[in-house]
Amino acid sequence: MHENNGVFIWNENLPAVFIDVGKHFNLDKTVCVVDRMDPGQILPYHRDKYQAYIERNKVENKNNITRIIVFLHDQKPGHQLWIEDSICIGGAGSYFGWHANTKHMAANLGFESRYILQITGLSK
Repeated sequence: MHENNGVFIWNENLPAVFIDVGKHFNLDKTVCVVDRMDPGQILPYHRDKYQAYIERNKVENKNNITRIIVFLHDQKPGHQLWIEDSICIGGAGSYFGWHANTKHMAANLGFESRYILQITGLSK
C-alpha cells in the first residue's frame, strides 16, 4: 500500500471486488484506485491531464478517456463532488463520470474521511 497526501493506492493489491466494479463500465485499459480525502482537503476546479495514464497506455486521443467516481459509502455532510456546474449527490454505490477536459472539483468540508473508487479507462 502506498500513501501520498491522504490518497491510498492499492494498485496490484486492490481487492478483486473493486476490479470487478471497474469492469462493469465496459472500458478498455481500466485502472482502479481507492482514494481517501480527509476533512479540510479541497481539490479546486480543474481538468484532469491524465499524463501518467496516457504515457503508460500509449493513448493517442485524450478525448477517449473516461473517468468514473463511485461512492464507497453514503455521502456525509460536507462531502462534495461537482462536475461542471452540477453537484453529485448519492449514497453508497452511486457513480458519476466525465470525459477528458471536463471541469470538476471535490472537497471534504465535513468531519469524516471520504472514500471513493476512481476508475479511469478508454471508451469503446
